[in-house]
Amino acid sequence: LHAHGVNRLPKLALTQGDMRDLGGAPLVCDVFSISKVFTSPANFRSSVYRKTISMLDQTPDRHQVVSGGDTIGIWRVLYPMATNHFSQADDNSLVLMGEIHGARILLLSDLGGMGQDDLLNRTNDLRADIVVAGLPEKGETVGNALLNAIQPKVIIVADSEFPATKRASPALQERLKQTGIPVIYTRNAGAVTIVTRPDGWELRTMAGCNFADR
Repeated sequence: LHAHGVNRLPKLALTQGDMRDLGGAPLVCDVFSISKVFTSPANFRSSVYRKTISMLDQTPDRHQVVSGGDTIGIWRVLYPMATNHFSQADDNSLVLMGEIHGARILLLSDLGGMGQDDLLNRTNDLRADIVVAGLPEKGETVGNALLNAIQPKVIIVADSEFPATKRASPALQERLKQTGIPVIYTRNAGAVTIVTRPDGWELRTMAGCNFADR
């Protein structure tokens, strides 16, 4: 980010309390002077999460809890609701929908199966051009019912080589392949940059695998 001239970030959303998802948050907040951090209303049990929240709360107005119906700039918070208290942390993940130059982008984080079902029951319109999803501890990422509601043009699966539980399984890859929708796995493609313009949008990966919609 520094190499691209990005030295400050106004906002950061911590989607859930898993160590692998937020372990770098204190460093990012410090390096990029982030002025506002958003979290869901879920009470995650992770000690790292609690320490991070405690650090943020030492600065007045730096931390804001958001839930379904709230907004973060151009992003609408779709989930969870303040009343959600699923026992599995992934089912309480923050879900955001943004629209930039007409491109609809859905950020699912590691939303688990029960969370996906609840999101479907609570939201009428989940259609998006681009969906970004991680791998929940239980259940499949972007289950078929949710995928049918989103009808994306491309799927980005945020997986990684290690640990093995964070690799997209052969079964998941085959299921998504059968949909005919292009899928980008970050384990192979590296970081993905989403570029939107009035005439269309483009995905650029570190591995040079680009996808454009114009």
